[in-house]
Amino acid sequence: MSVAGNFVVCTIAFCGNCAVSIEIAIVYVVGENSIAIVAGANLLLSEQDILNAETLIASSRVLICQLEICKSVTFAALELAHKHGGVFVLLCAVMILLV
Repeated sequence: MSVAGNFVVCTIAFCGNCAVSIEIAIVYVVGENSIAIVAGANLLLSEQDILNAETLIASSRVLICQLEICKSVTFAALELAHKHGGVFVLLCAVMILLV
């Protein structure tokens, strides 16, 4: 959708019956943007899910996370990456506020 030179991008991802996320990005003519995210299944990810992925994390050299999941889950991933000598990269530009 284009409005006076600005445009809006909407992305919806599904996994089973749950929306993984809904993202709406508004890009203005001057190059600035705004992004709104509805987290969906991202909030279903748990520390146990991270522990269940330990083998995969252990075999990875770099783990990249964004603050689109609960902080405790992000920290669990950080601890596992550190435990197995991996590099952990945290992209803080994308963050949701959890109430």
